[in-house]
Amino acid sequence: PSNAQLLEYEHWLLMNVLRLDSVHVSNETIRAKRKYVVDCIEMEWTKLDNMKETEWYRQQKALTLDSQATTTTMKHWFAELICRPGVEEIMDKRRNMESSPERMEDIWDGEILRNFPGPNGEPFFAQEGRYAFSLCMDEFNPYHMKEAGKKVSVGAIYLVCLNLPPEMRYRFENVFLVGIVP
Repeated sequence: PSNAQLLEYEHWLLMNVLRLDSVHVSNETIRAKRKYVVDCIEMEWTKLDNMKETEWYRQQKALTLDSQATTTTMKHWFAELICRPGVEEIMDKRRNMESSPERMEDIWDGEILRNFPGPNGEPFFAQEGRYAFSLCMDEFNPYHMKEAGKKVSVGAIYLVCLNLPPEMRYRFENVFLVGIVP
């Protein structure tokens, strides 16, 4: 079964459990039958979880084989980034831009990076070829299952060069994907 079919089945099981839970039953015989149905649904849920796990490992193996041919190191990514025409000059301009004390629009408008001391006591980023990076992480629920609550999440760990202007910083081609957290 496809991921969509597994998710549809999971949704159907969940809706049935919610429907059964929402009905108030005072008769013991009917309550026992409802418990039996809920137990059957829970057994199906366990089977479904096993199927999803098997499918996840199958897809993970396929992704691992695919990604081995396309992985790159941060060193190569950054070399490609600064070798693009005009990018190194743009990043060096960020170092010398004046900031307005009234309005902060970027991390470089603050004092911390501008005055970060280097080994010689001078501002570290005042010299050419000094770059600052931000390591970020974001997670999301790939199944969009709001009714069931958050049971699964996928996270992306990525790196951006803070020397790029904000309008360029988060473009796909300027972001380095460090890893994916299942």
